[in-house]
Amino acid sequence: MKYYYYYYYYYYYYYYYYYYYYYYYYYYLLLLLLLYYYYYYYYYYYYYYYYYYYYYYYYYYLNLLEIVKVFFTLTLNCQ
Repeated sequence: MKYYYYYYYYYYYYYYYYYYYYYYYYYYLLLLLLLYYYYYYYYYYYYYYYYYYYYYYYYYYLNLLEIVKVFFTLTLNCQ
């Protein structure tokens, strides 16, 4: 009977340890995966907005230059 209890507790702690080992293993794996996706999307949106504003201001100043050019062309032609 004593042997049986030792055997029982041995397997009980063994599975307990095994269960928590894999629980924390998958927990940290999931955490790393979430962090990876978080940074991936963070940098994705960061570069997306960076290029968006870059082209926005590029075309803005390009149009501004065109307006100034047209203004001076009209002004010089009127004289």
